Amino acid sequence: MENLVKVQNKLASDGRLGKEVVIISITVDPERDTPERLKKYADGYGVKPGWIFLTGDAQAIEKLRRQFEPPPLVKKEDKKEEEARKLQHSGMLTIINSATGSRTSISVLAKPDRIVDLIGRVASP
Repeated sequence: MENLVKVQNKLASDGRLGKEVVIISITVDPERDTPERLKKYADGYGVKPGWIFLTGDAQAIEKLRRQFEPPPLVKKEDKKEEEARKLQHSGMLTIINSATGSRTSISVLAKPDRIVDLIGRVASP
């Protein structure tokens, strides 16, 4: 989270956060992560406008998360492992240019300057 806050601050200082770039965090635990709980969490890290935290119905959240993550390496009959995977962060950021459909991924632990640079490259036409 601290790394993403640094990315947020760089994007905000460039005037891009909330205008050209929106950060979206998707809960891994929608049963516990109520809007109120996520707001308190975000406020604790000084999250600025332009960074959205999503929660909601567990099935809808799982469907949304699957659009951003590689498919799990879990056999369908192993439900216990699949449930455990649902509660894990992928450790990856997906960067998407909604206008062009261009997308890429980078580790959430990458240096903030590298993440911001990649965002700029994906944003370029």
